Amino acid sequence: MATVHIFGNSLAYGIYGRESDWTTRLKHEADERRFNQEPPYVAVANHAGPGNMLVHSLDSKQITANIECHRRGRQLGIFAIGACEACVLYPDGVPTPRRLLSDFQRDLSDLKGVIDDLNEGREDSPFTPIYLSAVPVDEERAREYWTDNIFNNARFEEYDEAVRAHAVETGADYIDLREDFDSATMLAEDAVHPNETGSQFVYGKISKIVFRHLGINNP
Repeated sequence: MATVHIFGNSLAYGIYGRESDWTTRLKHEADERRFNQEPPYVAVANHAGPGNMLVHSLDSKQITANIECHRRGRQLGIFAIGACEACVLYPDGVPTPRRLLSDFQRDLSDLKGVIDDLNEGREDSPFTPIYLSAVPVDEERAREYWTDNIFNNARFEEYDEAVRAHAVETGADYIDLREDFDSATMLAEDAVHPNETGSQFVYGKISKIVFRHLGINNP
């Protein structure tokens, strides 16, 4: 048994409710393997949340609570948190004051502590984090849909660099979704969420890493 835990929001997932988003495709692949009784059996747990995902995960103890429900087998955590922190768009679409990069870096350190605690005594099947970068947005088009200039590629890259450095420090995988991403063809009409083509692109990059960790062939 293996479980993939996903932490992020719609900036990473794509448009909610679309069958084409990469998280849904990952779930379908897991379901197909279970239906065919093809090991390892994989569960996909989507811990979506609004706004500041890193603090949300730490404060609510979501990581610990959900991992405890899936104690058997391999545990992967996909963290798409850089863009969430960089724009901090909370429920009801109300922009809030930006958090400082130093706050974000401190929370990344706290996240490492949470994961270390989870893995205490679990050398055989540790919880393994995988970090994602943000996808580049079309800033000019985004201003037509959003009242505040919260989607800023330079700021995304600054926070993503902190995530990448954290991944290097902890020996975790970091997936750079900016490389080869085409904002002209891979973004939805709001210019910030991946469309179907963008989600297929993201899935292609993520699935290779996920299935490698799970020890199964990439479909």
